[in-house]
Amino acid sequence: MKADFSTFLAIMYFRTTAMRKMSAELYADMIALQAHVTATDDRAFEASIRNFEKEEGRKLSIDQKNKAREQLLNSSGYSVDVPKEQTLIAMEGADKLAKLLFEMKWSVGQANNHFFITSDNPISRRMTIKVKNPLFHDGGFQHKGIEVTFPLSPKRILIMNWKTSFDGILEIPRDYVYAENEQQATNSDTCLYSHVK
Repeated sequence: MKADFSTFLAIMYFRTTAMRKMSAELYADMIALQAHVTATDDRAFEASIRNFEKEEGRKLSIDQKNKAREQLLNSSGYSVDVPKEQTLIAMEGADKLAKLLFEMKWSVGQANNHFFITSDNPISRRMTIKVKNPLFHDGGFQHKGIEVTFPLSPKRILIMNWKTSFDGILEIPRDYVYAENEQQATNSDTCLYSHVK
């Protein structure tokens, strides 16, 4: 059951609008970088022009070639349409994440006098220790100071980390509930969900 739920959580994390958007932006940035590199290398640019002329069945003038080079060098002058299916590439990380989540220690917490909300991006990740240098990546899900949470209901939350787990139900203090709800609001793309209308 833990393996199945780990897989569910990993898919939940990667299927969010935020992850698909990030995947699309990365793809578009790679296309823009490739265009820029092609435009700055004369041999690559000429090869690209020859391919274009062959596909289109027409020759470009020197002015048209110069204009094409300028457009490739200035990515603000065009936009890249990313096919929707390209955004699903983010899902490739789900298997690796499921394995990491499975290996973490799990606890269930309960908010007695408060309640949890959730969002359209419900997997929260936060550091429980100070990162030595915040300019560098925090190590993500593999960092030993990471805590991953997932609201299970208005009163219960799944807490995953690399350090400790608790038998039974852990009573969650009000400040933790507020911090988790704030994290849900910060992570959300467009929707927050609560049992209270």
